[in-house]
Amino acid sequence: VAPARNITGPATGFASDQDKRLFLDAAADRLYVLDSGSTSLMVYDSASTRNGNVAPDRTLSGGNTGFGYPWGLAVDVGRNILYVADEINSEIYIFDGASTADGNIAPNRTLTGLASTLSGPAGIALDPVGNRLYVPHFPAGAAAISVWDGASSADGATAPTRNIAGPATGLSGPQDVAFGR
Repeated sequence: VAPARNITGPATGFASDQDKRLFLDAAADRLYVLDSGSTSLMVYDSASTRNGNVAPDRTLSGGNTGFGYPWGLAVDVGRNILYVADEINSEIYIFDGASTADGNIAPNRTLTGLASTLSGPAGIALDPVGNRLYVPHFPAGAAAISVWDGASSADGATAPTRNIAGPATGLSGPQDVAFGR
């Protein structure tokens, strides 16, 4: 079955051969596209009507964002917070005002440092009701999914609340994680 619409072409700013991660805020009809190759996050309002070679309404990009190789994203629609996992920098960038964020802006908070144990975070998932962040990564060279309770206020060298790790989990190279309620 052919798609009803495609967002493609040079106006999008997408790096054609690089990974993309998507988040759809269906209630607001807003599409977030994280593009590792262009180290950018593009936001499309009225996403269900967009088609063809269309530029995003907003783009987060540039040195102030901190993006090195942004790999995962999650949006807490109720709290209007954007989370971006950066694989190269081993950090989680947290932006308030997700629905209107634009330009070369710095994150409001960053999960980082030794206490965070972050190492090559890939995907990211959010439980907005429980206010929990789930991040697959490789602390001490071993696969784990770390969990932060109170995600909306997490900042700095904050240790995860708990880790899902060890041989019994069967984890060997987690790249993405999903949360369902």
